[in-house]
Amino acid sequence: MNIGVTLPMAFLAGDTEPKLKSMDLWADMYGTPTACLEAIKELGVTSIELRGVTKHTWPAELRQAMEVILDSGLMPTIHAWLPRDFAVLRALLDEADAALYRHGVTRTVPVTVHGYSYGESMPEEEAARDTVLGLKTLRSELQDRDTRFIPAFEICRDKGSGGVGNSFDSVYRIASEAGFEELGICWDVGHSLSNHLYQGHVLMPPTEFVEQVVHTHIHGVGTNKRTHSYFSPGDAYIADCISLLKEAGYQGIYNLELYPDRWGENSMVSRAKFEKTIVGLRDMGGG
Repeated sequence: MNIGVTLPMAFLAGDTEPKLKSMDLWADMYGTPTACLEAIKELGVTSIELRGVTKHTWPAELRQAMEVILDSGLMPTIHAWLPRDFAVLRALLDEADAALYRHGVTRTVPVTVHGYSYGESMPEEEAARDTVLGLKTLRSELQDRDTRFIPAFEICRDKGSGGVGNSFDSVYRIASEAGFEELGICWDVGHSLSNHLYQGHVLMPPTEFVEQVVHTHIHGVGTNKRTHSYFSPGDAYIADCISLLKEAGYQGIYNLELYPDRWGENSMVSRAKFEKTIVGLRDMGGG
C-alpha cells in the first residue's frame, strides 16, 4: 500500500514568510522539513502531496519543495488548481518536471485540480461546461510536453456553491466529457462522506467512477462537520473505500489529506493524532 500525506509546500520549501496559518504548527510539530519527512517515512509514508501550489507560487519555491521530498527518498504529488490562463501553471510544472528528471523518476505523478466555481454570478451548468474545456486544455498541455504529470479531477464538497463536481455522477460526467485519455479522478473520500452526511448524496461511488481513480484524498469529518480531520484506526467507511479501490485494481497512492490546524490541539497532541492516523491507514491496508 502506497501511503501519502499532504504537507504545506511553503513548509517544505523553507519559506520564511509563510502563507498558511498552519505553517507555525507544522514547525512546532516537527521542527525542520527534513525531520518531518524522516519521521513519517519511518511510519510507512512513501509519498508527499504538496498543498498550497497556487498562481502566486514562485517556480523556485516549488522546485525547492520537490527537491526536499525527492532527496528524502519520497515521491511527490501536487495539489494545484485548474487555471484559465495556463502560462503560470505551465511554468510551475516545468520546474517540477525538471526535478523529477534529475532524480530519474519515471512513474506517473498526479496533479490534482478542482472544477471552476459556481455561485450567484456563475450558473453551475456554465461552470461545468467551462471545467470540461479547462480539463481538456490541461490534458492537452501535458500531452504536448514530455511530462510525468497526469491531471486528477477531484470530487468537491457540496456547499451550494464553489467548485463543480460535488457528486460521483457529476465528476464522472465532466471528466468523461473532457476525455479519460491521460486524465483521471481524485476520489476525496472525506468530501464524499461529508456530502452523504450533510447533503444526502449516495455514500459509495459506482464502479465506473472507481475504475477511473488515479489519486485519493483520505480524511475524516470532525464532530464540528469540518473535513480533513483525523480518524480512528479501523474506521468502517474508509476501510470500505479502500476495499472498493483494491477490488477495482487501484495501484495509486492512498493520500492522507489532514489539516491539523483545524483540530484545535497543541503541537504535541496534533502530531500524535497525525501519526496515529498514518499508522491506522497503514494497518487497514495490510501493513
